[in-house]
Amino acid sequence: MKKLIAALCLSLALLLPTAAWAANVPIYFRGYLTTTGLERNGAIYLSQRALFESMALEVGYTEASQKINLTFSDQSLLNSGQLDMQVGSRDADYNRSYYDHGEGPFTDHAWFYLEHVPFVKDGLVYLPIRFVAEEVLGCNVEWKDGAVYIDLPYATYTDGEDTYSLCLASGHFFRNGELLARLNLPGYANCHNLAVTGGLQVRRTEGGAYLLQAEGRDTSGLTKNLRWYAWLQPTADGYSSQTAYISTLQSADWLPGVVQSPGQVWLNDGGQVLCLDEASGQVQTFDQNSWLQQTLGNDTAAGYLQWTDGHLALLGDTDGYALWDMQAKRGVDLTPLLLTDAVRTQAEEYLRTEATVDFRPDTDFAYYWEGLGKQHLAVGDVYPYLHFLGEEAGRLQFELRCHYHTSGLGDAGQAVYPLTIELTQIQF
Repeated sequence: MKKLIAALCLSLALLLPTAAWAANVPIYFRGYLTTTGLERNGAIYLSQRALFESMALEVGYTEASQKINLTFSDQSLLNSGQLDMQVGSRDADYNRSYYDHGEGPFTDHAWFYLEHVPFVKDGLVYLPIRFVAEEVLGCNVEWKDGAVYIDLPYATYTDGEDTYSLCLASGHFFRNGELLARLNLPGYANCHNLAVTGGLQVRRTEGGAYLLQAEGRDTSGLTKNLRWYAWLQPTADGYSSQTAYISTLQSADWLPGVVQSPGQVWLNDGGQVLCLDEASGQVQTFDQNSWLQQTLGNDTAAGYLQWTDGHLALLGDTDGYALWDMQAKRGVDLTPLLLTDAVRTQAEEYLRTEATVDFRPDTDFAYYWEGLGKQHLAVGDVYPYLHFLGEEAGRLQFELRCHYHTSGLGDAGQAVYPLTIELTQIQF
């Protein structure tokens, strides 16, 4: 394979009217004038290796088959990808290998139909820059004031006199233009299933570390909301960092992500909880599902971290809830404390009188009631389920929702009963 990084020319196909273009159009990359573009059939082409090098890309071309190959490999993120194109073809194939919460590697594949095909002229290979830069690498390509501007995607946050920026493609984190560190982002660019998209927030801990939060998406299967967190601690030789993320079909707002306790920071990393010691910089990892399973006596139980104050952690979801003491390392099943005989009588009476589907209290209701906290519920059935609302003044607020379907999925009736647990009354 012959390397053509230095000679590779890129087609800047911006789909603007031909009259708007001319030869020697200035091309800016990351704010600096790098070269001028050459007009060809209403589009601008340029030769610019800095774009690929800055994104850790390697470009290859096989002359015999006229196949073009763009690859990246990022050891810090344990991700790798490959984009394959061919001269004269509108097909582009993207393959990726990645890790998710330390598990994998997993692979996925995407196929693209190109509006502007690669071609060879005078021994040079030309590629459509809008496709490569925007759709594959996540760069911003803009036509403004007679010039073309190519930039990496950034999220910014301003706090007083300080301006923070995070490159969403590379993970480089800046304060007032000074590079502080490179952080591990979930995903690498727009065509990946996992990607941070913006909404950056930055705050400081009592120990002087930075706490970052950003929003994103997870498009593997059903599209999910993603929230990413980072803890960046100053050290004698720079910074050390720890990152985490969670994704859910619902808004990630209701899931705790960053919790501070004296000398410690807790990050929610989906199925794990990370405890960061600000004095020593040590990181402890806990499996929250094992906490839930130990408390409920069910080795298949799984759920979200719903709430924590750095000492107690509420675990579970609609199947039931457990409160775990992270210092004493033991938990309490909250389900029987919430679902008393009086609450059961109310719920059963409601479903008996209101549900228009075939309702059998001695079988259906008894089955689901006893199963709360021990099984997943089937969509479309008549069932009661618990829902956590939040914590306020030392009280955990729940609702028992009694749900039934009438004529197909989504057409339902529901009754809600408020339930409360006083934290001071819990005996571990």
